[in-house]
Amino acid sequence: MNKANQSRQYYLERLADTSLLDEAVPVKNSNSETAGDHLAVPVGGSRRGGYLEFIKRGQAEKALTVLSRHAGFPNLRIVDLFDKYMAAPCFSLVWGEAQTRKMTVEELGRYYGYREEAIKQEVDLRK
Repeated sequence: MNKANQSRQYYLERLADTSLLDEAVPVKNSNSETAGDHLAVPVGGSRRGGYLEFIKRGQAEKALTVLSRHAGFPNLRIVDLFDKYMAAPCFSLVWGEAQTRKMTVEELGRYYGYREEAIKQEVDLRK
């Protein structure tokens, strides 16, 4: 199964509104052929934001250009994740409502528009 199909399956199992996948955009997050495409899922319904991570800023900038041409990706911005990973540069392309504070796993799940069952599974995995 390729990366785009893996991403689609991931979201099918988690999103409360799977119709958002009809407007999802495949985005290459690396120059590597093995990395493949990932899906950028737009905001809508209970989904208030989304993100993709990139190793190179240039790849994040390319993805920003692609997503800026599609509906459902408001407030696109690139965030430097050095503080998160500290070992190497990493960037996140973020869209939707800004997160004004650190959120709990449950709050993040709702922010990303996931089903309550999927949120509970994630909480249980982190225990």
